[in-house]
Amino acid sequence: MNLVNISKEENCYKIKSVKYVKVFGTTLYSYGKLFVKEIESAQWINVNTNKKATQAESIKLNKWLKDHRKFIEKG
Repeated sequence: MNLVNISKEENCYKIKSVKYVKVFGTTLYSYGKLFVKEIESAQWINVNTNKKATQAESIKLNKWLKDHRKFIEKG
C-alpha cells in the first residue's frame, strides 16, 4: 500500500492510498482505497467498503498520519 494523499477536513482525517498487485515485478493491476478517521476516534474506516481497516492497515495509516500531521495542520 502506497500513500497518495493525506488531508484534514473539519472533524476527520482522510488518507488516499493505492495498492499494486505485482507478479514477478510486473504490475497486473492497482486499486485505490480511501480511509477516514474522525479526530476523536481511534478507528480507521475504509470508505469504499464501509468496514474497519485491518490491523496492518491501521498501523500503516497511523504511521503516515504521525509523520505528516505537522504539514497538514499548517494547511
